[in-house]
Amino acid sequence: MAGRPGMADQMQMMDSLNTRLDSLVARMNQATGGRKVTAMAEVINAMVAQRKAMQEHMHKMMGGRDGMMKMMGPDSAAADTAGHAGHHPPQ
Repeated sequence: MAGRPGMADQMQMMDSLNTRLDSLVARMNQATGGRKVTAMAEVINAMVAQRKAMQEHMHKMMGGRDGMMKMMGPDSAAADTAGHAGHHPPQ
């Protein structure tokens, strides 16, 4: 797992991203007129970029549904099937 950020690194990165958003929002709240619109666009673009990065990270971590089941353990697929079948009456 060399090269992958640890939990502390991830938390520090999230704190840094939050600090950047806080700064952009403060600038937006102080802006008026056309500068307000520009500041709003900066906030929205930063939020969209962060969301996409987070989603990409989650996809890598989870590896799709199969990866999630593997992470949960060998009995998770059986438990999921049983739980799912529980609310479908036999035909």
